[in-house]
Amino acid sequence: MFHAGQQSLIDISNVTINVACFNPNLAGNITVFEALSTIEESLGIIILNLSKIEMKSLRIPLPEEFDFELALAFLQRSPRELLHKVLDGRIEKALLVKDVVIVFSIRLDKTELLVEFLNTNVTVVQATEVVKYIREWLDLDTDLKPFYAMCEKDKLMKALVKN
Repeated sequence: MFHAGQQSLIDISNVTINVACFNPNLAGNITVFEALSTIEESLGIIILNLSKIEMKSLRIPLPEEFDFELALAFLQRSPRELLHKVLDGRIEKALLVKDVVIVFSIRLDKTELLVEFLNTNVTVVQATEVVKYIREWLDLDTDLKPFYAMCEKDKLMKALVKN
């Protein structure tokens, strides 16, 4: 139990935090940092040294329509690609975040992307930037349902779309 003005260190390195977003305007756009800030506000606590929390991996939930195998096929279309590597069903990439080069791999784990940081543990701020990059790079925030619905009605496109 906490008392007003009391300060305590809590080890959250092995804790999974599930965050539900009830605001449809924020869905898909809220960062880990924003979620933790909301937790601070709702509980009346202050999370000190948020930038000191480090992680080795994280998971990104995937839209139902996203096909990781198709993304891999697209990303390995050129043997001369220098900005990323596709090896054994995973993508490896380096990204400059806040003056730090972060090397990470992305692989499919059931219905999520598992992102593992290969050269360093990352802070919440760095992880948030990596997630933003991955979501943009793989276009994870685009709603594909209207496109697939349109294809189902088109006699030429219907054969290209799998159920």
